[in-house]
Amino acid sequence: MAAIQWTQRGNLIGIPTDCPQRDERLGWMGDIQVFSQTAIFNMDMAAFFTKFCRDMRDGQTQDGRFPDFAPIPHGAASRFAGNPGWADAGVIVPWRCWVNYADRRLLAEQFDAMCRYIDWVDSLSPDHFCRDFHQLTPLTYGDWLNSDTFQKLADFPKGKGQCPKDVYATAFFAYSTGLLAKMARILGKQTHHDRLARQIRAAFNKEFVQHDGRIKGDTQAGYALALHFDLLPARLRPLAARHLVAAMQPFGGHLSTGIQSTVRAMLELTRWGYVDIAYDLINKTTIPSWGYMVEHGGTTIWERWDGFVEGRGYQNPGMNSFNHYAIGAVGEWMYRVILGLNPDENAPGWKHFHVRPMPGGGLTWARGEYRSIRGPIRVAWELTAGRFTLDVTVPPNTTATVELPGQPPRRVRAGRHVLTA
Repeated sequence: MAAIQWTQRGNLIGIPTDCPQRDERLGWMGDIQVFSQTAIFNMDMAAFFTKFCRDMRDGQTQDGRFPDFAPIPHGAASRFAGNPGWADAGVIVPWRCWVNYADRRLLAEQFDAMCRYIDWVDSLSPDHFCRDFHQLTPLTYGDWLNSDTFQKLADFPKGKGQCPKDVYATAFFAYSTGLLAKMARILGKQTHHDRLARQIRAAFNKEFVQHDGRIKGDTQAGYALALHFDLLPARLRPLAARHLVAAMQPFGGHLSTGIQSTVRAMLELTRWGYVDIAYDLINKTTIPSWGYMVEHGGTTIWERWDGFVEGRGYQNPGMNSFNHYAIGAVGEWMYRVILGLNPDENAPGWKHFHVRPMPGGGLTWARGEYRSIRGPIRVAWELTAGRFTLDVTVPPNTTATVELPGQPPRRVRAGRHVLTA
């Protein structure tokens, strides 16, 4: 977590740069889109994201595309705009702000721009799933820096890391459209986007999903995105989670995911009961892993999983940053799973929240704090001799639903009151 926080400090200065040291140093929106919840957990991002949403709107093209990075120089949007997962930050970041800060004004300011973006994607997707649909946005990024980009790692198969880009793009199209429909309801606006989101999900399943839950490409990323964006019918979700686990086997139990699907894979493994596998991934020290970065001198998060490899040396020197926060989005998993802190999107601004820590990986204690807009929320737990002890601080005028691991407890203390089963 310290490496994640130092990477955030090194990059979120005025704009969310992807790295502070290379020739880019731009506000790449794909990176901040996936990192936004981790950033909010770590720091108060309300004013920062309010300003950055203006940068996104200022860079929006006349046809509705959000830029791939913001602020964007004049004319650059003719090439760098509309890429799935990057342009979608124009929808996803405002939603994250709503859930955490309950800022209705930000949604209102961003709403028309979000509609223009989704309607642009829809205009190029007559069957409600995305193709390689435009010369300016050839879906070139995809799940950026997945295992297919590794160099000279013989044990990792090629061609099994990158999620097929039509699957990837359609998943983001469905997710962002669904979020826009939610924000329309919050603002009391009547739009067609709820119906459109259902149509996109139906098209996704018809075009890409088999009867056994297998998704085109059979990649970890494809399963992670489909599950995390709730695109699959209920009966196929546990099957898709099983396929996600199976897709790890060719990689020796490692992730093959890029920046857009890594934290989502971690969250879905946990959601579907594979807590031990997620903890194994967070504890690994073999490449590719966060532990490998730390054990090889990383005090900030690397851009590439294989930025440096023993016996091989450094990756491509033209694009190999060692201060890049995107893969550090796993911080969200650490807050949600290890500490157990989860906001309730139906009671935004942490008016109500869930506390459900999931111990594992040999951890015997954890403690942390989130400084919500309603006051500090503190969680500390300890596991000794089979006994789980949890201490939660809930700010005044808020409520929390607490879920304890294991069997229902026989004795719970709430302040000075003791409850017994």
